[in-house]
Amino acid sequence: MLIFMAISIVNVKITSVKKIPHLIYCFVLFICLTSSIQVMAKQVDNLYRAQTEVVNQSSKVRNEAIKRLFAAVLIKVSGKSAVMDNVKVMEAASNAQRFLTDFNYLRDGSRLLLRVSFNETVIDDLLKSNGVSIWGSQRPSVMLWLAYENENQRRQIVSESDATVLERLIKEQSQQRGLPLLLPLWDLDDQMQLSTTDIWALFGDKVAQVNQRYASNYMILSRIGAQGLFKRLDWAIYKVATNGSNQFDSGMTQKIVGSGSEEVESIEQAMRVLVNQSTDFFASQYSVDTTEEQGKLEFVVNNIESLEQFVGVTNYLNAIKAVESVNLVSSIGSRYTFSVRFLGNKLSLIDGIALEQKLIVQPMFTSEQNVYMWHR
Repeated sequence: MLIFMAISIVNVKITSVKKIPHLIYCFVLFICLTSSIQVMAKQVDNLYRAQTEVVNQSSKVRNEAIKRLFAAVLIKVSGKSAVMDNVKVMEAASNAQRFLTDFNYLRDGSRLLLRVSFNETVIDDLLKSNGVSIWGSQRPSVMLWLAYENENQRRQIVSESDATVLERLIKEQSQQRGLPLLLPLWDLDDQMQLSTTDIWALFGDKVAQVNQRYASNYMILSRIGAQGLFKRLDWAIYKVATNGSNQFDSGMTQKIVGSGSEEVESIEQAMRVLVNQSTDFFASQYSVDTTEEQGKLEFVVNNIESLEQFVGVTNYLNAIKAVESVNLVSSIGSRYTFSVRFLGNKLSLIDGIALEQKLIVQPMFTSEQNVYMWHR
């Protein structure tokens, strides 16, 4: 209660609640955080930074490069590959320098690179004012299981241990889109449990058993095969089945949440299409829809024991892209009730919080909803 008084929050409404013993909180928190296969999101850094190769350090070359990098950053931040189709955003790109915070040149062997950083607040305001979505830095981790037919019609798996053009292409493309895309090791452990045929056939339940080793939020099963003179890409996105503590549940059937197919000219093009379409899908699930009116969500955090923890919770909530404001409604012992005003869809906000695992949903001892425990 001292924390509540010290921060001088007004408009406090105290309600009668039944306090659950502190030992139960500690026990549940321990169980939630010590699972070896707990599914976790990934922090994507440098969303507002980009770099490209340039031929010299002239202002003309630099300004043209800044425009291209500005577009690349907007694609990463919005999660939309077609963001530059917005007329107002395109107009802003013609004066991309005003969004710049700094730039510098660096050498990579014989290559000259220009690295730039853009102002996060100004870019976010640009997107909001033009009804473009914003995707925060906490993003779902995605495991890619990709089988393809090589030039000899042999089926192969793209893996982390490959030092191939295809492996580098996937990593570069996913980095450009800001998608935490993982590749399997495809070592003896993987191959003892899974065959290339299982991946080629897109057997979600079987692949999921091996996928738990990598603790990803989602997995993409995909294949690229010959179809006449072209290549055919098929893919399916599975959300990894988890229990209430966000841990992999082997007893649940894996469900497809997105899928697609495409006919393209080459394997390289197929991989670009795969990364772009899957990233667009994840952005549609987790980005903030800035065209929706503000919503309001009230929820409880049950284990705030110090001022430091209170500040940690409020700072975390205020850092979420969708959140416009955070207010404390009431405080009884270690139980704190918050009210959050947010942009976009409520379910997207809740899903985003679940991804990051700093606020962990408390098992339902009562009929209450939106009850969390703080873990940092």
